[in-house]
Amino acid sequence: MRLLPAFDLETLQGTLIDETFLRGKWTILYLAKGACDRPCVEQLYNIRQIRLAQGKNIDRLRRLMLWNKAGVSDAQQQELQTHFPGQVIAPVGGEKALLQMFALDEQDPLTANRIYLVDPLGNLMMKYEPDKEPRGMIKDLEKLLKYSGLG
Repeated sequence: MRLLPAFDLETLQGTLIDETFLRGKWTILYLAKGACDRPCVEQLYNIRQIRLAQGKNIDRLRRLMLWNKAGVSDAQQQELQTHFPGQVIAPVGGEKALLQMFALDEQDPLTANRIYLVDPLGNLMMKYEPDKEPRGMIKDLEKLLKYSGLG
C-alpha cells in the first residue's frame, strides 16, 4: 500500500478537490491521457458497472478519473462528462508526485489503461490490468466492503 501525497485539483465541473477527497470512501480510480478513445471509454464503463454491482454498498464507492486532457476539445470533455454522470474527472498536468505513485513499472501511468483502488484512508491499495475481467474486481470489492468497517 502507498499513501497518496497531497494534491490540489479542479474537476471539469469546477469543484476543487484535494487528498481529503480520497478519505472516507473507497475510490475506483482511472488515469488517462489525451482523447478518451475506445479503451478509455470501456474502462470508464467497467468502473461504472463495478460500482453499480455493489448494490447496498454503492454509496461506499466513488469514481475518479485523473486526466491529462492536453489536445482534447471542450466539446469532447463535456461529452465524456455527459456520458458518465457521477464520474469525477480531474485534469492533471504537472502533479508529478501524485502521478509517480501510480508508476508501478516502466509504463507511463497515464497510458497504462489500469484501474486502481484507493482505500478510505487514501492509500493506493490495488491495481487491475486492462485485460482483467470486471467480475474479478466486483468480487474483490464485495469482500473488501464486507470485511472493512472503513468507508
